[in-house]
Amino acid sequence: MAKRIMISGALGGPVLGYGGNTWAFLQYILGFRRLGFETYYVEHLSPNDCIDEDWQPVPLVASANARYFRSLMDRFGLNGYMALLEWGGVGHIGLTHTEVENLAPDIDLLVNLSGHFHLKSVLSKVRRRLYLDLDPGYTQIWQEQYGVDMNLPGHDVYVWYTVEKHASPGRALGVDDRYPSWSRVFHYC
Repeated sequence: MAKRIMISGALGGPVLGYGGNTWAFLQYILGFRRLGFETYYVEHLSPNDCIDEDWQPVPLVASANARYFRSLMDRFGLNGYMALLEWGGVGHIGLTHTEVENLAPDIDLLVNLSGHFHLKSVLSKVRRRLYLDLDPGYTQIWQEQYGVDMNLPGHDVYVWYTVEKHASPGRALGVDDRYPSWSRVFHYC
């Protein structure tokens, strides 16, 4: 049986003119699938972030967010593997809240891209949680200087990467020594 990975990011949020944002997250879903992992994607979205094409607030099911998310599921054959969940409500596109929560105990690794996913009922049930920080300067500044909850606690591993400071021959990833190493996460899966 293939190892199960759940990715979380921000595909459903910024939907009008943000193709680069899409690929920043979609590459992980498609990459892990190509490597043979059974890969799921989950995201929650505040009702305040659901908009139509004119940037006007609408319910999730009628939003440009939902249409864009569905188009990604269809285009890349991800139906049955993706969920856009309404934060604080029951609305959803793709998998339901209950389906995601029931799937969680069978997930070997949740890759929380930039800590976007906060749903404790899922985070507490997956076997391992990895925080992959796509913009560590932003995360650290907002957490330390402004006291914003960047969702750092509760992950088994915190990994970041930057080109300037940490990339060097033999070291392309930064690993926070307070947590187990990246390779040990996959050893446990």
